Amino acid sequence: MRIGIFTESYYPRTDGVAKALFCFKGALEKRGHEVYVVAPKCEEEGSKDKHIYYRVSVPFIPYPDYGIAIPVTPKPLKSVDIAHSHSIGGTLLMAQRVAKKKSVPHITTIHISFQDLLFYFAKNQRLRNLLDFGAKAYFRWFMLKCEGVIVPSEFLKRQMEELGDMPHISVVPNPTDIEKFSPFCNGLIVKERLGWDEGPFVLHVGRLAQEKNIETLLKAAPIIKKCYPETKFLIVGRGPFEKHLKEMARDVRDVLFTGFVPESELPLYYAASDVVCGMSAIETQGLAVIEALSCGKPVVGANSGAIPDIIKEGKNGLLCNPLDPHECAECILQILEDEKRRKKMGEVARETALNYEIDKCTDRLIEVYERVL
Repeated sequence: MRIGIFTESYYPRTDGVAKALFCFKGALEKRGHEVYVVAPKCEEEGSKDKHIYYRVSVPFIPYPDYGIAIPVTPKPLKSVDIAHSHSIGGTLLMAQRVAKKKSVPHITTIHISFQDLLFYFAKNQRLRNLLDFGAKAYFRWFMLKCEGVIVPSEFLKRQMEELGDMPHISVVPNPTDIEKFSPFCNGLIVKERLGWDEGPFVLHVGRLAQEKNIETLLKAAPIIKKCYPETKFLIVGRGPFEKHLKEMARDVRDVLFTGFVPESELPLYYAASDVVCGMSAIETQGLAVIEALSCGKPVVGANSGAIPDIIKEGKNGLLCNPLDPHECAECILQILEDEKRRKKMGEVARETALNYEIDKCTDRLIEVYERVL
């Protein structure tokens, strides 16, 4: 098959969508398929792969460091067998145009929920309520134009089905490289680098943005340190909320913001941790959560969005109110105080992550392609 992927995020970005598409592209090409990618240009140098086309873009107003591609289609993508969009913006329109002109199927993968969309465009609750109807109408409009709809989680499938009679909605999880994110990585490398030899390690990985609710973890930190004074907190990532979070953390000892960490080193940070915390309430899958599980680490996650589909209470982690620091602290303490339970949770965590192995997810993706052709 000749597959055209139209996306607003791809390498060198390291968000969940970009990482998933990078995995899918490699897996599909190993099976003999031709894969072409259209994505917005970004400041960092992109891939030299001749099948990747970086298009001129305009800033995404809520987060200007992200771009929306201007919908001008490269010539090689005008002769694909499937147009597969991973966007609700400019590249979605490209995929629609290619599919219509060449009479080929258009499949779309939805990576964002209604709540996400409203959060980005409307900070005021009253305005969110007004925009809710428009957001749902827009989703319904472009989904009905597609031959197939993919979502990465059962949570998002349930949400999309609320729109009424939709095309067949398939769940195809975003994959994780379970060989790279492995329980056998050496976390001592990170501990030695940081000079932190003692104490439990609590880790957060992800974009430093308001919707990630990292404030909850920072407010929970003093509560945790009352029981375990040597606890260290590692916040990996960067983003628009970084300055605010650093100001919050001034009065808490042993909180370190690492900034950007290269993808190749991320497994070492997971390996160094005793528990990983993710308080985002609007995740449609939660790639950092799956990476942590793949490294054999229990997760304290938000009892909201797609996270409860992944974290099984008391088995591979614990769930809590993402806005309640006391509840967050209590869950983290439960895991820290029982080493035997923590080890067992880590074993189950790894078993959970095997469901997101690249080849398994690619099998499910190809099933969708074959159904619409």
